[in-house]
Amino acid sequence: PVSVSVELLPFNIVHNVAKNLNETGGWGMLAEQFPDSKNVSAAASPTMSLLEQLQQTGTTVAELLEGFRSARLEKTLAFELLIEYKKKELLEFESYDASRAAEDTRPCTLVGIFMLNPPHCIQNRSEDMRRIEESFLSLRVEHSTGVIAVSLTGSPGAGKSILARQFACAYYKNLLALQPTAVVCMLSAINLAALNNSLTDLVRKLFPKDFGVSQFYGDVRDAEHKMETLFDAVKKRLKSLPNWLLVFDDLSEELKEKVRSHWPEPGESSWGNGAVLVTS
Repeated sequence: PVSVSVELLPFNIVHNVAKNLNETGGWGMLAEQFPDSKNVSAAASPTMSLLEQLQQTGTTVAELLEGFRSARLEKTLAFELLIEYKKKELLEFESYDASRAAEDTRPCTLVGIFMLNPPHCIQNRSEDMRRIEESFLSLRVEHSTGVIAVSLTGSPGAGKSILARQFACAYYKNLLALQPTAVVCMLSAINLAALNNSLTDLVRKLFPKDFGVSQFYGDVRDAEHKMETLFDAVKKRLKSLPNWLLVFDDLSEELKEKVRSHWPEPGESSWGNGAVLVTS
């Protein structure tokens, strides 16, 4: 896979789980089940710090529950809260009227979809990150509303995709600190099939109570029509948010011509206030 979805729990669930495990000391046993997590013992709320790390690396609720079981924490209130949340989510998911999803304009949940990290060590390119951030800030000063865009260019192997991922993760974290909703997504744009797969993943997250994403494009004529209708679904949700970021990774010249009239064009206001980062 070229991307991973970060399944984020509602803040009140995270808060109650963290409170219970902090009080009982169970966070230490839970942390042992996830050896890749950084040291959380010095944090003011160790469990909250651990949960944030796990969610940012793509740990699902199911994997979190398995960690609780391995740590023998099934009898804690925290585990019961997670079970109840999972049951409620599944019940709502199954009973939701899919035909109404496209007209549902309520604010979406937290959504972060990022490209998988490469297996090798990654250098934190803080100077390049600063340049991207300053470019976006400068554009927003000039254009207080609408879509703003920055493009990363360079020779093959320069690390544009990895840099875009680092920036997307940082951008997502900043959004979480400023607003109750946050949408940041990396879309694979190397060809039309990859883009449609990425858009489908995003639509599933933006409409979490929808049982099947196929209702958004119905009897499509071709792949380009599917792309168009998926972009329309994404647009319905994003335009109601105060800010968002879409990353079009590895955008080819051929695909650029096809998406030009459907994606969030720089300066366009119909998508609301958001940002686009492109690597090519």
